[in-house]
This record gives sequence, structure tokens and C-alpha cells, in this order.
Amino acid sequence: MVSFPSYHGDRGAAAMSSPQTYGPWGGSGGTIFDDGIYTGVWQINLTRAVGISSMKVLYDRNGQAVWGNKHGFSGGVSPDKVI
Repeated sequence: MVSFPSYHGDRGAAAMSSPQTYGPWGGSGGTIFDDGIYTGVWQINLTRAVGISSMKVLYDRNGQAVWGNKHGFSGGVSPDKVI
């Protein structure tokens, strides 16, 4: 995950600092993934147990909905949709 922290400068203008990289995280046996290049994100489905156990993203590719692969393990409760 890459984050671009922002803040308001002395004169009230928004300023952006250098990107911060976080992760990867995961349980034992986890691997880094890359779903490819898309033009946007429509929806994120998270499955949880004690923590987040899996995620699946609905991407936008030039106006068309495209599901990425499910990442994580099966189990947990029904997916929660994050819009």
C-alpha cells in the first residue's frame, strides 16, 4: 500500500509530503499480489474472522466492471462490501 500523506501548510494551502510505503502484511504463507492496471475501483469486498481474512476488488477498466482475484483464505463471515 502506498499512502500520500497531506496536511495544511502555514498559509492554509494543502501540501503533500513524500509517499509512504506500508506492508505487505498477512498470515503465514501469504504472498504479495498485483491485480494489474485499472482505471478505478468500484467496490471492495472484505471477508473477516478475527481480522480481515480475504479481499476481492471490483475494478473499473475504461467503464467496464472487472473482478480481480480473491486474495486471502476462505472462511469467516459473509463478505462486507466497502463502497
